[in-house]
Order: sequence, then structure tokens, then C-alpha cells
Amino acid sequence: MAPEFLSPDVFVEEVQGKSGQITVASTSTFAMVGYSPRGPEGKAFAHGSVKEFFDRFGSYNSKSMVAYQASAFYANGGSQLVFVRELHSDATYASGAFSGKWDAKASGRGVWANGAEITISGNESFYNQATAAYSRFNVTVELVDPSTGLLGVTETFEAVDLIDDESPDYILKVLEANSEDISLLATSGGVPTELIPVETLGTAGGTGDGSTTAFAVSLGASTPLAPTTVKVRVNGVLVAQDDGEGVLVDVAGGPVVTGTVNYASGALSVVLSIAPSIGDLVTADSIKKPDASVTITLAGGSDGTAVISSDLVGAGLAANSRGIYALDAMDIQMSLAIPDFIGDQSTDTAILAYASSRADIVALLQPAKGTSAANAVKYKRNVLASTSSYGAMYWPWVKMPDPLNKNRAKVVPAVGHIAGRYAFTDSRENVGKAPAGVTRGQLSLILGLEREVTKQDRNTVFPAQINAIRSDAEVGTAIWGNRTLQVVGDFTDVNVRRLFIFLEKAQKAGLVDIVFENIGPVTFGLIKARLDSFLENLFLQGVIGSGVPDKNQAYKVICDLSNNPPSVQQSKRIVIDEFVKPNLAAEFIHLKVQKVFDASQI
Repeated sequence: MAPEFLSPDVFVEEVQGKSGQITVASTSTFAMVGYSPRGPEGKAFAHGSVKEFFDRFGSYNSKSMVAYQASAFYANGGSQLVFVRELHSDATYASGAFSGKWDAKASGRGVWANGAEITISGNESFYNQATAAYSRFNVTVELVDPSTGLLGVTETFEAVDLIDDESPDYILKVLEANSEDISLLATSGGVPTELIPVETLGTAGGTGDGSTTAFAVSLGASTPLAPTTVKVRVNGVLVAQDDGEGVLVDVAGGPVVTGTVNYASGALSVVLSIAPSIGDLVTADSIKKPDASVTITLAGGSDGTAVISSDLVGAGLAANSRGIYALDAMDIQMSLAIPDFIGDQSTDTAILAYASSRADIVALLQPAKGTSAANAVKYKRNVLASTSSYGAMYWPWVKMPDPLNKNRAKVVPAVGHIAGRYAFTDSRENVGKAPAGVTRGQLSLILGLEREVTKQDRNTVFPAQINAIRSDAEVGTAIWGNRTLQVVGDFTDVNVRRLFIFLEKAQKAGLVDIVFENIGPVTFGLIKARLDSFLENLFLQGVIGSGVPDKNQAYKVICDLSNNPPSVQQSKRIVIDEFVKPNLAAEFIHLKVQKVFDASQI
């Protein structure tokens, strides 16, 4: 489809080429959307290891295939896994509240955050001794470790501001940008009541009679007292205050004062060198020290009923960037699967549509568990009825160890294994190679196939663009196909489809600085030199141009007056015609064996 030139940018268009002319490449991120037992919802998170994934979203569970696919992906060579967690609409958040000031809830719904504790404490570096008030606070989050049942600190945010919503350290801004475990909502906002100092003025200690110099004041109603905040007055005139160590110190210009204050009990004794006059009131002011911290426990979270397909791929999710549409935040090449709805026609149709609309995703599909070779073909041709090059179908399901059942065999989709071999191929060789065969297609973390796959089965599924998984003594357990769903066209091969995605994204990024440069020979030459260099490197690395000895037969870039005449230039466009020869994967090895009768025939 020709691009619409609506705003300045780099526009990439795939042009139907003659046989063997054009191709492009891809990266190796694997994306999944589905249920997990814990973690934030509705946002795409990238992970560099299976441990990182398990720490954030939880481990193996009986409700979902996601954790199994994550393990399979990394075991087969994967490097980056992106996951979006979603639950059904009736799931609820674990929540709590800080004294009417803040409502707190977990970042995602579910039982996982029940029992979590959130603590707000005063930051000692921001404590004002004169007022006993904190101006900044620390927030600590503790979650229950499912393996031990014990609380453990998962997040700490220091020196946050609870009052000034214009501050970059305002608590809502800090949590929104950095917390994966909780979120807050201001009901009235501000400092929780427990952390606010309370001032008490004019507590009576006695009345002067002209001779008495010793007085006692009970400040027990406002304990514990904040050190340095106790003041003694005679008829309202300050005569002494505590030194922070429990000793009263007289004020310059007044009577000599001795005395002590017990911060815990509130007992104050004072002796004045000059007796107060008859009727003079002896009083004390004090500030109750605020609590060092306040902790709430979250409760009320539930997983709700089982996730359904529309929770993950429903068209209504796009407006709020939920489900698969949360992946829009990541402008990277990906393979994509929905592990808990493998072989579901509505789910497969939705992810194929999404992959095709983005044009940088290959959707990994499989028929449902237990599907025979013949029925797999029916599903692909008659039910799914898609010929998109942005999807690839594999058959059958596989068996892998189940840690929840003493590592006995569990039948699971193979999409995680397959995505891992995509990544393995990209990193060990290059994206121009087919992720299939004895070496690049060899599967790990595998105990066998769901069902026996015979040569006849492979002969049945392959003509329908379904890639068989083969398991026998000759090849081990390996991906035995390299086809997309496309029946006729330039992108019937997985490696070719992925190569084009790679080339388009890499070259778009590499040309963005050309936007708004002057149209003319200088810019034409700059573009051509840059693309020639890029493609030459790919040719030398074996990413493109298999079967040709010379780079000039592997690619060609045209960007000059021949395709940029004045009429094109007047539309403020620069046209670049690029021709690329992809690697062709050998699918059929035809060995011709002939008997000879004597050496002259050899």
C-alpha cells in the first residue's frame, strides 16, 4: 500500500519485486500477553532473563501457560521477553488507605498483593527540630514472598514530597514513574495524621505566690515530647526551653532556671532563681513528636474469573492501550504469541491483524492442542483462512518438564521454544538465516512431541504453509519448516519476512536525520552512500545475497534524478528505490544416485 504523506517523516513501502529481488530483516524480541499471578497490569515490560520475569510476574501456575513459555524462550536462546499482564473485568485490587489522606492499591489486580505493607516514614535528613516536622518522607513497599510466605522489601523511594504537587519529587509523580508494585490516589493528600506533630500551648504548672520558685508541669497528654520543643513561660514570657537532652536552659535576660523534662512521660520540673509574683501563671508549651512511620496492609485483591480472549485482544482495548495494544509503547521488532489461547480463531485473527497493521511483528500460531495433521490444515485454510506474511504457523504442541508436577511431561504450545530459536538464529548467525533445521531449529527444554509426527504428516501440513516440528533419531527435535502463512508472494519464508522488517526499521532509523535537509544531489549522494555501506556490511556478513559472488548482485540503491525528477522534488519528497536479494533457504535436498558400470562413466 502506498504511504500517505501527511506529515514529515521517513516512509517505507514494500514494492512487489521480481523473483529473487527484495528482502529485509528483523530483531529477536518475543512478546506475550496474558495472565500471570502477580505484577503490574496493562503495561509492557521487557525482561533480560527468566529470573527477572519470574520476579516481576510470578512463576509456574496452573492457570496459565505463560511461565512455561517464558522458560522455553530463554532455554532456547532467547534474550529479551516482553510481557503484558491482564486479568478479567471482575478481578479486584488489593488496597488500603492512609488516614483519609491517600488511597493505596497494588499496581495490578489479584490476590498477589494481599498482605503487602506500605510504610511512609519521615526522612531524618528533612527533620526540623524546632517544629518537630518532616518535610520529606520515605516510602517502603513490602510484598509477601509466595515461596516463603514472608514479607520482603521490594521497593523504596526516599525523600518524596507529600505536599507540593509541583515538585519533581511529589509522591504521585515518583510512584507513577518508578513503582511497579503500588499506586496512590490523593483523597485529600498531604502528610498522614500519624506523622504530623501536635503542638500544645499553655499547659498549667502553677500560680506564683511571691515566694515559691519550684514548679512541676505534667505534659503527659502530649507525649512523647519532641526534643527542643518544650518551653517554659511566666505570665506568657519565655524563661526557659529544653536543650534536646532533657535539660531546661534559661533564656538570656531572664531569671536563672534549672530543671529537667522527661520526653517519654512528659514530667517537667523547673526551679526559678526569682519567685514569680503573686498571680503570675507558670505554663509550658510542647510539641508531641510524630510517629516515626505509619504502615498499612493491603487487602481485598482477587483474581476474578478466568481471563477470556477479549481481555487480551478485544478491539475495545486499543483506546486505552491495554492487552496487545500495550505493545504499541515498544517500537521494536517482535514475534508475538498469546499462549493461553493457542488455536483460538478469534484470538489468532486479532493478533494477525495487529501484526499486519504494525508491519514489524511476526505472530506465532499453532492449531489447538490435540489437532491432527489433517485438521491442522483445515484450521489454517478454512477456519483461520489467512495468507498474511506477518504470521507463521507451527504444529504440533510439545512436551516439557513441569516443575509443578515433579518435572513430569506437560503438553504445552511450542511458541516459546520457537521464539527462542528465532533469537538464537539472530544472535549466533544472523536474521537472514532460516530459524529451522537440525542446528538452528533444534529445540531445548523438551521431552518430546504431543503426538507422533510421521513423514506423511509433514507431507500433509507443509503444502498448507504449516511448519512441522519433527522429532526422531535422525534430527532430534527440531523445527522443520520456514514458511509464513503467505501462499504466493515475496514473503513466503520466515527468514525473508523477518529480514525485511529488520531492514525497514533499521534504515528508517538511519535516515531520520535526513528529514528537512535540502533536496538535491548532495542529499541524494548522502542517502545512497549510507544505504550502500549498510547493505554492503550485511552482504559481507552473509545476511543477504546468498548464491551471488558480488555485492552488486546482492543489492542496489537508486537515489538520484532518475527517480527524483522535478515533479517529485516539488512534492518535497525524496524517493529511494532499493533492491535486495535475500538468502534462500534450501528446503529440498535432491540427491541423485546413479549406478555406473565402469570408471569411464564417472
